[in-house]
Amino acid sequence: MTNHALQILFAPREHRDANTYSEMLGTYTAKGTSTGRSVNLGPGAGGSNSETGSDQRRPLLLPQELKALSPGTWLPWRSGAENRSPSMSR
Repeated sequence: MTNHALQILFAPREHRDANTYSEMLGTYTAKGTSTGRSVNLGPGAGGSNSETGSDQRRPLLLPQELKALSPGTWLPWRSGAENRSPSMSR
């Protein structure tokens, strides 16, 4: 229903619905770290290590996580709440 400000999301059966819910819930920013190592095999062998940090956008809940919600678990979702985290209820 699109004419209500509050929607209650239950674990979807169809993957298409899970994708829709996941996109609707939005994303969050997670800190990521990448490490690298180079090795020099020539004369005076040596190497170097590096570490790089970055911000990575992640879905709040992946479609497979939504499909795996236990029976009776629901997510209240209010229109216009795209930048707020939903709360899970049982």
